[in-house]
Amino acid sequence: MDYRIKQTPEDFVVRERLDLKIEPGRYAYYRLNKRVWTTQAAVGQVARAFRKRPRFINFSGNKDKQALTEQYISILHGPRRGLGLQGGDITLEYLGQGRERLNLGTSSGNEFEITVRNLSGDSRPRALSQVPNYFDEQRFGMNLNNHLVGKSLILKDFGKACSLVPETREWLSKSPRDYVGALRGLPKRVLRLYAHAYQSWLWNRTACSCLEGFPHRSISWPLGELILPEKPVKNIRIPLLGYDSEIPRGLGRTTREIMKSEGISPEDFCVKQFQEFDLRGDIRDMMAEPRGLDIGPLRDDELNPGKKKCLVKFSLQSGSYATMLIRAILS
Repeated sequence: MDYRIKQTPEDFVVRERLDLKIEPGRYAYYRLNKRVWTTQAAVGQVARAFRKRPRFINFSGNKDKQALTEQYISILHGPRRGLGLQGGDITLEYLGQGRERLNLGTSSGNEFEITVRNLSGDSRPRALSQVPNYFDEQRFGMNLNNHLVGKSLILKDFGKACSLVPETREWLSKSPRDYVGALRGLPKRVLRLYAHAYQSWLWNRTACSCLEGFPHRSISWPLGELILPEKPVKNIRIPLLGYDSEIPRGLGRTTREIMKSEGISPEDFCVKQFQEFDLRGDIRDMMAEPRGLDIGPLRDDELNPGKKKCLVKFSLQSGSYATMLIRAILS
């Protein structure tokens, strides 16, 4: 189905849910609103305006660029004031002080209002009580190969990793075989993103294997196919594989087969050349349950003549992908 989302930033509205504890402390808390900016780029603008190093600014998660988003940030010894930047596309509201900095995963989830466009007259989205908690294509980068870079890093094939990352070419033109040095020239957060993308790829494979045992259908996806169960299934927790992963009972054979097919072992996630990765592993719900799912009526789509649009509202737990829910309810 050729539906469209994010045709305008106003089509994709995200509000982060977070209970801030306001009390005397060295961290200043802010509400960050942005339009057509990535979270990282917006934080960079804030850092320059406040003359702060970006590493002193923390947040719970990255929000979409082509969207209107609201989220929270903390700044160590940040100014007790707000600001407006880039013609109002970035605004910061000072909320108060606290003792704890915000970290990835701090928020409890996000609320979404998404306008789905380019629908036919009989293609109203269907309600679902749950959806597989897959990582969507955003996790894998614009070229959809972040996981391949991550796999090369974990297998210590640093030359192959560099061949997939154009930003390493300048370094290698001066030091042709210094692959580790070329990679270390990248921001640490980018290197971690590559490694985490590979963990996400393995998680998606594991979830698909688990769901194949239920009545299901396959849907196309930019990186292949994904499995959607036809009926609600019992939720389990699936590991994000790492060097210290605890494999739940019943998943041992599946994870061993996937690791064998990938040519990896848990020990490979210890990369001494990049110890900042900290790929010890984690755990993630196999199924996500949208709350307050509200699918509005089909209306004329003013941006796509002859087509319909629909407003979909819901909230999801932290780390779950709204775009994956949209895929599911329209498949």
